[in-house]
Amino acid sequence: MITTNVALFDNFSQVVQAVKILQGCGFSRDEISVVTHKNETKERCSDAGVRASNTVDKQKLTLPADLGTFVVNTQSLFVRGIGWVAAAGPLALILAKATDKAQFSNLTDALLALDVSDEEAECYAEGVRRGGTLLTIFTTSDLAERAEDVMLLHGAVDMRQRALR
Repeated sequence: MITTNVALFDNFSQVVQAVKILQGCGFSRDEISVVTHKNETKERCSDAGVRASNTVDKQKLTLPADLGTFVVNTQSLFVRGIGWVAAAGPLALILAKATDKAQFSNLTDALLALDVSDEEAECYAEGVRRGGTLLTIFTTSDLAERAEDVMLLHGAVDMRQRALR
C-alpha cells in the first residue's frame, strides 16, 4: 500500500539534507516532492496570475540547484492563497493539473487528494504560505516510518506543537 509522509520545514537547508538522506535510504527521485513559497509582492503575483491563462511560469521561480538534482518535474506555480511557489515531484504534477482545470491551484485540495486530513492539509498550506517548505514522500507502508524518522531528525516542524501556539 502506498502512503504519503508529509512534513513542514522552516529552514530550506534542512529540506536539502533530508532529501539527500532519504535518497541514501533508497527513496527515489520520483517519490519525493518539495513545495516552497517565495515571498514576492502581492501585486506582482496577482498581475502575473491574472495575465496568464496557464499559470505555470518556469522562469518565475526555481529550486536551488543542489535540490533540483534530487527531485523531478520542477515547476513554478501560482497557488491560490499562497502565491508563487517552486514545486517539484509528484505533488507538483498534482498542483499543475489542478491549475490546468481551474484558474489557480490550491495546496490544501492537493494534499486532501493525497489522503491528508482536512486539518493537517490546512496547517501545511498555511505553513507554506508563511514561508515554510513542504516535503512529501510517496512510499510503501513498510518504509513510511523510516521516511518519517529521517524528516523528524532533520528538523521537520512538530505540527501539533505549532498548532498550540
